[in-house]
Parts: sequence; C-alpha cells; structure tokens
Amino acid sequence: MAHVELDRAGIAALADECLSHGEHAALAIGVDAETFAPYRTGALKISVEVIEIGRGIWRIVAGRGLPDGRAVYNELGTSRMAAQPYIRPAVFQKRAL
Repeated sequence: MAHVELDRAGIAALADECLSHGEHAALAIGVDAETFAPYRTGALKISVEVIEIGRGIWRIVAGRGLPDGRAVYNELGTSRMAAQPYIRPAVFQKRAL
C-alpha cells in the first residue's frame, strides 16, 4: 500500500502562489479595463479600481466617485446609446490565466 505524506509548508506555499496569480490576473484586468474605457474626459478611465475584498478575492470597480452612471451606461448601453464595453473585453482577454 502506498504511503502519502503531506508537507503543510509546501501546501501553504502552493496556496500563496495561487493567490498571487489571482492578484496578477485581477490587476491585469484592471489595467486592460482602463485601456479599453471610452475616453472623452478621462474620468471613467481613472475611476477603474482593483480592490482586494478578502484573501484571494478581488473586485474590479469602475465609476466610483462619478456623479452619473456613465460606467454602467458605457458598459451596457442605453436605449439612446450603443454599448461601449470595456470591463467585459478586459475579463475575456484574461480568461485563460
């Protein structure tokens, strides 16, 4: 019968490595979202933030601090304006990480 021993230090190192890859992916998505954001005044572009809300859990936020809903309106469109997505293409581009 096979004998298996788990090295707890190795498991912790593996977990840390996986978490760092998540951080790199989240930051890369944030940078790409800034790049893809429609540029008129630059306010939407500089409003993109990547925030760690828990260990290994990241949130990408756009539009914080803006007085209107342009972040959502640009991403999804309205009845009067075609969508100009910037978050979805950024996430789609990094889907294989």
